Amino acid sequence: MKIWARLYAHGVLGLLSLVLVSTIAVRQAAWVGTGFEETLEAELTLRQQIREIATAHTGDGASSDATGSGMASPVARDRVAAVTALLNGARSDRRDAVLTIAVAASLAVLALAAVGIWVSWASARPNQSRADALERRLREQAAALDRARASGKAKSAFLADMSHELKTPMTGVIDAVGLLLRTPLDARQRRYAEITRDSARALLCMVDDILDFSRLEAGKLALAIADVNVAGLARDVVTLLEPRARDRGLELTLSVDDRVPAWLRVDGGRLRQILFNLIGNAIKFTDAGHVRVTLGARPSRGRSFRVRCTVQDTGVGIARQAQARLFERFTQADAARQPQRGGTGLGLAICKQLVDLMGGRIGVTSTPGRGSSFWFELVCPPGHPVRAATADAPANDDGGRADEDRPLRILLAEDHPVNRFLFREMIESLGHRIDVAEDGAAAVRAAGAGDYDLVLMDVRMPELDGIAATRRIRDLAGARSRVPVIALTADLAGEDRAVCQAAGMTDCLAKPVKRQELAAAIARSVGRPPAGGPARSWPQRPAIRNRRPARKRRSRH
Repeated sequence: MKIWARLYAHGVLGLLSLVLVSTIAVRQAAWVGTGFEETLEAELTLRQQIREIATAHTGDGASSDATGSGMASPVARDRVAAVTALLNGARSDRRDAVLTIAVAASLAVLALAAVGIWVSWASARPNQSRADALERRLREQAAALDRARASGKAKSAFLADMSHELKTPMTGVIDAVGLLLRTPLDARQRRYAEITRDSARALLCMVDDILDFSRLEAGKLALAIADVNVAGLARDVVTLLEPRARDRGLELTLSVDDRVPAWLRVDGGRLRQILFNLIGNAIKFTDAGHVRVTLGARPSRGRSFRVRCTVQDTGVGIARQAQARLFERFTQADAARQPQRGGTGLGLAICKQLVDLMGGRIGVTSTPGRGSSFWFELVCPPGHPVRAATADAPANDDGGRADEDRPLRILLAEDHPVNRFLFREMIESLGHRIDVAEDGAAAVRAAGAGDYDLVLMDVRMPELDGIAATRRIRDLAGARSRVPVIALTADLAGEDRAVCQAAGMTDCLAKPVKRQELAAAIARSVGRPPAGGPARSWPQRPAIRNRRPARKRRSRH
């Protein structure tokens, strides 16, 4: 606004200057023009006088010139000379008048040019100031962007370090209690151990929620799209949560529409996290009745499918005014009973951001006292069946496949002494042999010197981390460079998964690692059934119903 005011003031001053100079020039020209007319009149008068004198002294004036040289009378010649002098003076005055007009016009043009230059200069000054300010602002923004990028990298590193530092001791507690529960205990001891395990798992869930929310807020969470058996994933989640529902006297059921494709391309880990949050909340806020999970699909644009999952419960319900802020962070609808229910209030906010990140929608319908129905929709392209690991099982030195009956020789690279002890116990309980390396450099040396069937590699270690160690193992000569490497990380939900895959790791496990998860990962990597017998420690699956739509409904699609 100040710039335009200055331009307006400069323009007004320039216009006033131009008017002043033009007025002076016009008045000067008018004055000169008046003198020019008087000079012309005087010249004509003098010419007439010369003719009259010549006529009077010669009679007819035919032989006289303008100077009177043909006259015989000296008096006549003097009078003619005097008049001629006056005539020449008039002509000189006329030339002076013309010159004065030219000078006045030139001054007017110069004044106009000067005013134009002045206005242009006055206009350019604020424009140059604006350009300088804009350039300075761009430099400041570029510097701020660099600082933000550096801050983002520092925040990512901090989150990864905090995830590792917080979850490593929690992993030790959970895994140690799990091993304790596999030993003979009396009822009282078992109850104490179960309380310790459940409390540690609840604390780990809160840590995971806070870390995930921090990643989402910082924009550091990337999706890992893969071919996923969505129905199987939902069954696994329901199976894992069924004991919790049974302990509360609830019926937990799953219905899968037969139109749900067997394989879809989606981030299976994030989908599992959403299902765990929604079903877990339904169990937590339902005191009696049931929790029903339904999974359906219908064709969407192109060859994609719109998958809809609904979690319906008979719980306390949610008031209408509370539903609007339900997906906000640190918010719980049943705030009055929050200490009794527990939780951080981040679960639904994380679900909302994850669904948004995957391009879907999430919502709720609820009636206080009658229950709630949470739903979300995702548009997923069709996937392809994942081949079994047996087709790509690693070969032994003699060219054959790994013998399913012999114990595997496994190398563990882990810097934390508690984790080393726990993994040794789990691996030996699965019937395998284990060697331990305390850092990445020792793991590379051991892998180059021994013939291992598998390497379990902690991602974050001092000196040489698991990523760099895996790259060096892949650079070894011969079959030792092709040994399967399973990553052990506390930050599987962050950027570690993509980094591990780029480094050449064949699989990833998130800490804390359950015994059955470890057995399944080993089986996938070496192409054999899980070792150590049945790995599941939880009860049998709940009732899972496959709902087939009626013929009329199928015909519409």
